[in-house]
Amino acid sequence: MMADREEALREFVAVTGVEEERARFFLESAGWDLQIALASFYEDGGDEDILTLPQPTPSSISRGTAAR
Repeated sequence: MMADREEALREFVAVTGVEEERARFFLESAGWDLQIALASFYEDGGDEDILTLPQPTPSSISRGTAAR
């Protein structure tokens, strides 16, 4: 249902602080399951300001300057 998707979108944006376009990407990838979308957002790196996990990064991306 569209109302459920809009609600999930608003909730995702409220929790993560990302733009709706990015939120929609994660939600669509997760079949519009908010919990799965949030898990994959944080697994994907999420907001690096909150938590930085030790992991190899491409040398072309320097910490703190990645486009949001």
